Amino acid sequence: MEVYYSVSEATDPINYEYGQLCDMPRDAGEPQFNFYIGWGDSPQNAGEHLFVQDANNPHLFYYPAAGETWSLESGEEMNFIISNYHPNGWWDQVEWRCDNSTDIEKFGYFSKADNVNPNWEGTNRKWADGSSVQDYWMKPTITKGGNYRFEFDAHLGRGKIVPAN
Repeated sequence: MEVYYSVSEATDPINYEYGQLCDMPRDAGEPQFNFYIGWGDSPQNAGEHLFVQDANNPHLFYYPAAGETWSLESGEEMNFIISNYHPNGWWDQVEWRCDNSTDIEKFGYFSKADNVNPNWEGTNRKWADGSSVQDYWMKPTITKGGNYRFEFDAHLGRGKIVPAN
């Protein structure tokens, strides 16, 4: 994914350090866990599809990890959101929805818990034009079977599933 912004000056809505212990809400007596985001139909499922954070740009994320394969079949229908991983399924903390479920162009931050990085220039649950981010899940249909990679930029609110070599 090509990036056209200053990484050192960019922010995103994530309020946690990726891969580090986080103070996300959890049940009494439950230990802290490391913060990750991924894609899936629940936070538990997102734990099976975790993004890898780019080594040079903390706003870029990829699935699968380098050297791993993600094969999709022609005609396969997907249904997912981008969400934080949480062992008990608390998925209202860090999550994104899209502008159009089948023709996805952009991803809007959608934290029902208002869990937002205070330095982020965006607005939770609002697009840049002020309209509301709706609860639209990503529902692309794969048109050609093969190996793919999911690229996501949390600063730009953009993501795509692209063919992988």
